Amino acid sequence: MSELMFTERSRFLSEDGLGEPERLASPTTNLLWSAATESARDEARGRAAHVREVLTGYRSGTALAAAPHEPRASYLAHLPRGTRERAKAKELGVGLRTIERWVSRYEKDGEVGLLPHLRSATLCRSQRFELFAQVALDIMREQVDKSRPTKDFVFRHTKARLIGTYGADVVPIPSKTRAYEILAELDKVCPLSLAMTAWTACRI
Repeated sequence: MSELMFTERSRFLSEDGLGEPERLASPTTNLLWSAATESARDEARGRAAHVREVLTGYRSGTALAAAPHEPRASYLAHLPRGTRERAKAKELGVGLRTIERWVSRYEKDGEVGLLPHLRSATLCRSQRFELFAQVALDIMREQVDKSRPTKDFVFRHTKARLIGTYGADVVPIPSKTRAYEILAELDKVCPLSLAMTAWTACRI
């Protein structure tokens, strides 16, 4: 139940209990979620629970799975959303803009949008190069028991594999500058620069 409820593909329910399913996760969001460490996923799940409480009054997102004492007075459905957001900011000791950003990202990308260190533009920017990013991640994982790869290594080998598999000019390949931006985002959730023991988190 908890795995179903606290993933980027979970069903979101409104205050009245009549919800609409969130849109299906795209290949890009699935890629970033699978690349993230478990600690990063846990942080995203925690943020999502706070967002759901702001939006619905329930950390689960539904009265059907209400925790004890939910909904709390600060998150009753009749209160303006801005009031609930300010209450959450005060509760967590963060700025209002932080809560507003979390809500916006959650509504757009689900829990994936709440991964730590993930910039809001990353998902949109990477969608054109989803296959490049997936193959790059595969190559990163292949280096788990080998020497640490550089971004140039991953870029060159990803490009060569895509051309070898699909042919030249078939799959969109980013420029080296754009590729490094994509790899930098993957590096934040599955670091290339850390000691090899940290790479065990990339084994999905």
